[in-house]
Amino acid sequence: MSGFYDRKKYKLLLKFAVLKYFFFLLYQLLQSSKFISTEPTTSTTEPTTTPKSNITRGYCPNCGNAPISVDGIRIVNGTAAAKNEYPYQVFVSSDIGRCGGSIIKKKWVMTAAHCLRNNNGSNASLSTLTVGYGSRRRQKQMSVSAVRYIVHEDFDPYLQGEDLLRWHSDIALIELQTELNFETSEAVKPICLGEESDIIGGMQGVVSGWGYLYYGANNFLSILREVALDVLSSSDCQRLSQRPDVSKVVCTQTMFKSFCQGDSGGPLVVKTCLGTWVQIGIVSYGRGCAYETDPGVYTRVPTFRPWIDNQTGSSTAC
Repeated sequence: MSGFYDRKKYKLLLKFAVLKYFFFLLYQLLQSSKFISTEPTTSTTEPTTTPKSNITRGYCPNCGNAPISVDGIRIVNGTAAAKNEYPYQVFVSSDIGRCGGSIIKKKWVMTAAHCLRNNNGSNASLSTLTVGYGSRRRQKQMSVSAVRYIVHEDFDPYLQGEDLLRWHSDIALIELQTELNFETSEAVKPICLGEESDIIGGMQGVVSGWGYLYYGANNFLSILREVALDVLSSSDCQRLSQRPDVSKVVCTQTMFKSFCQGDSGGPLVVKTCLGTWVQIGIVSYGRGCAYETDPGVYTRVPTFRPWIDNQTGSSTAC
């Protein structure tokens, strides 16, 4: 009987050893696959990082929380945006002209420089400058006057025609007389400012505005429109736009889709992995509307973040 028990004991020990070896191999495999990390390691690959919170993208808590939903729609011959879909969108009006813009802080709106300084070098009269907000319907918007506006010092309004290829720094800020209230209405919310890491060639961005439906039209729309556009890589932007300074501009191009006259100053936004929206561009210029060989060009917002911080007085305050 003792031999029988010895053989049984041996088999049990063998099974235990096999199982132990199996778990050892599994442990090593998990370590090598980085599912388990027991000590710091160095690597030539870029480390995985936790996505940043909204506030780090400037400037307000819960900025960029917008129920945007686009699918094949466009500003040129486009479809109306839904109610409260773009709560950061504003309409800028002055004796220089009418443009789009975006709410970035309680008292600050961002737009294009050429909306406030025309190609004759004339500046908008402060007494005529108003910002409409709070509704996709222009006639139902609330209106606020401006305390001042700031046009980027490097913007050259005299460049026209082919010289537009050297146009850059097309950005301006408007300080409002009263603070906007982000707490009481879903129709008034700020947009986050994008970072360089948010600009990826091949991704889709969204532009919104009340501009013309087609090139040569002469009337603004009463209801806000939206369009989904493909963001170009910097190399494609240079190749298709006759080599602008891609450190200061972003390009988009999608067949038969574009912004149009009157959409200037409006925001180009993209969706982050957090599900929030950030502004990476300001509508600046383009050839016609939805011209098939020429992309739309936007001021590259992340490049001007230090300037925006400085002019609005803080890199963090809302």
